[in-house]
Amino acid sequence: LLVALYIYRALRRRTDVYFRKGRLLSALVDGCPSLRRGYMPTPWMLLDYYGHVMTIMTNVVQRLLAQRPRFRRELLTLKDGGTVGLDWAGEDQVDEKRNGVQQNNVNGNGEAKTTPKPVVILMHGLCGCSLSPYMLGIVNGIVSRGWIAVVMVARGCGSVKLTTGVSFTAARTGDFNETVAAVRETYPD
Repeated sequence: LLVALYIYRALRRRTDVYFRKGRLLSALVDGCPSLRRGYMPTPWMLLDYYGHVMTIMTNVVQRLLAQRPRFRRELLTLKDGGTVGLDWAGEDQVDEKRNGVQQNNVNGNGEAKTTPKPVVILMHGLCGCSLSPYMLGIVNGIVSRGWIAVVMVARGCGSVKLTTGVSFTAARTGDFNETVAAVRETYPD
């Protein structure tokens, strides 16, 4: 207990705020007392000075608590022959489920659907997919509002087969542009 108290006092330090002097910024800093108080770490984080435990625990808690939405997988063939997955959640129709992601091989040429619901298009991070914990949280938030979520699963990620010699890179915006166009064909509203 004494060691924890010592560490807590040692970590407590005055917060320094650096900014260019001006009427607006001075008023903002003066009106925000938390910027002038000392920094006090959360007590249970005293022994996790570098934040590694918090990073791991956040991931574990997300995996345990995140509900898995029902996805419908649509494979979209791109102009260059590449393939991306479109994982839809929040739609009323549900196909046969396989490993949490429903499979439905559609080329984006189906009939247009109309919906009063907003459609939100998401893209996962590097090496991610629609089943990544952070994506599940975002999709659940979207679906809980009654909206439709579409996760674009990039080439070669999330069990989408690589059909060309071109792999996924975040710098390739053409795949996302074609995805937006396909979603607009499906839900033109």
